[in-house]
Amino acid sequence: MFETDSCLMAFTNHDFRDIAPDVVNVIEMIKQAEKKFPNVNFQYMEAREAMNMCIFGDYKEPSKNILSVSFAKKQANNPVMTVKADQPTFGPQPFLAIETADGSAYHDNLDFQEPFREWTYTFDEHSFEWKAINRIGLGTNDLRGFPHVKVKNISEIAV
Repeated sequence: MFETDSCLMAFTNHDFRDIAPDVVNVIEMIKQAEKKFPNVNFQYMEAREAMNMCIFGDYKEPSKNILSVSFAKKQANNPVMTVKADQPTFGPQPFLAIETADGSAYHDNLDFQEPFREWTYTFDEHSFEWKAINRIGLGTNDLRGFPHVKVKNISEIAV
């Protein structure tokens, strides 16, 4: 179990190089640190698990998707999508992806109603006409680092 003064170290590589030499180098540095500080307990685990252990003191998978999505016709008879999270999200808004009927993909921002919890998006001449949309995708992470995704096919939505 982690103590209150736990420390987390994680590393990664974001380019095309082979990460193996960097992993070996970091492991060697940790081995040197273990010798220098024999009273420090080193544990190896996946980054999300380690982050949860350090911050929350435990690791538990989410029980359900935190996002809910609903549609209604409101402003000038234009469809409005409401997105709600039943707990705060990691970022201030989910990622919104829109696939048009011709197969093109776009990203747009939602309108904030309650940061980290509720957003709306109006489909109209200033964004995307409802009839031009094929699918809508939304993605966010919860505060424990777990992803939550919703994909909606427009043909299955009655507004």
